[in-house]
Amino acid sequence: YKALYWLAFQDERRMVLPSTSREIQKLSQRYILALLYFATGGENWTHVYQFLSGLDECEWNGNNDEEYVGGVGSCNGDGLVQTVALWKNNLKGQLPMELGDLSAVKVLSLYSNQLTGTLPANFVQMKSLDTFYLHENDFIGDIGFMCSSLSITYFRSDCYGEPPEVSCPCCDVCCAKDDATGESQCFTK
Repeated sequence: YKALYWLAFQDERRMVLPSTSREIQKLSQRYILALLYFATGGENWTHVYQFLSGLDECEWNGNNDEEYVGGVGSCNGDGLVQTVALWKNNLKGQLPMELGDLSAVKVLSLYSNQLTGTLPANFVQMKSLDTFYLHENDFIGDIGFMCSSLSITYFRSDCYGEPPEVSCPCCDVCCAKDDATGESQCFTK
């Protein structure tokens, strides 16, 4: 509700009703990114990266504490999001299933946050996804469904430990939190 309200009444960009498929995709991705912001406590993110600003969503980015570009890291020539990099950014809660509708995304880096729940099944729609970092969160369940229809080259999750938080047969790196130190340890499969 908050994302739709923001898009309709508060968005400084004031996008018009779309008339082409490209305009529909742009409006849809803006809504989905706003939904991600509200669903994961964006007002408390470490870096807001210009989310919900009047800028084009392809410009919702900036440098983080490590001097890497975070936020929406890149878009393709059609203005469709290809990179979402929100690691170590105090995201909390569950990922909205609509995030899976960002079909041009190649890199989705959400590690080291406080994300919970299960991974939405429609994430398999992200056919371009090549790098997917979910480790150091609190996801649970089987994410093996991501293995069958996608060819993700770099896939990390919390699939190590007894028992692992998630089951991921195709992850190339599995991580687990060390109870003694609180630090995450990751191992290449």
